[in-house]
Amino acid sequence: MSQSRQNESKQPAPLTRYGHQIYEVNPSLSDAFPVRIRATKASKLGGAYMVAPGTGEVIGRGAFAFVEEKEVDSEEFVKIYLAGIRQYGELSKAGALLFEFVYKEISGRSSKDKDTVSLNYLLAQRWKVDLSRRTYERGMNELLEKGFLYRSLAADMYFVNVRFMFNGDRMALVHSYRRKGASYQPELPLAAPMPALPAPCA
Repeated sequence: MSQSRQNESKQPAPLTRYGHQIYEVNPSLSDAFPVRIRATKASKLGGAYMVAPGTGEVIGRGAFAFVEEKEVDSEEFVKIYLAGIRQYGELSKAGALLFEFVYKEISGRSSKDKDTVSLNYLLAQRWKVDLSRRTYERGMNELLEKGFLYRSLAADMYFVNVRFMFNGDRMALVHSYRRKGASYQPELPLAAPMPALPAPCA
């Protein structure tokens, strides 16, 4: 048997819970995460559009843009990215219902800049009293299968796929994760115990 095959056979099988893999760290925070494209300044001529506040109609081009300001409730704001919107379109009724529950749980200041969320049936039932356990389990399984969530080592704690949705600055989280990963020291194999030193002379 080749050395590579021996190494493969020694690797333990991934941990699973109810058929879904358990992760120690959020798998959506990988080195393959897309890099944000740096924005460039608009040119002085024709770099911006003037938009009518009421209708959104473009009324001219110029160096300035007039935008209607709207107050956003920070308690109910989560960024949903294009990849997440595509996957959301493929969810069943149960999956979409549980997505709404997850969205609610990751909204608000207490969940800002966090890539984990605590979820269980009792919390979901408090949110929607007539929610059946079967609907909850079907919806959660679908969110796991579609990659919205990942199981963590803790039973009720899930990793949020930050490629799909996030509450806060996603790139700051990714950079923090990479810095943490770069300084991580893997556990070294235990060496043979050192022989006892002789007692010092009196």
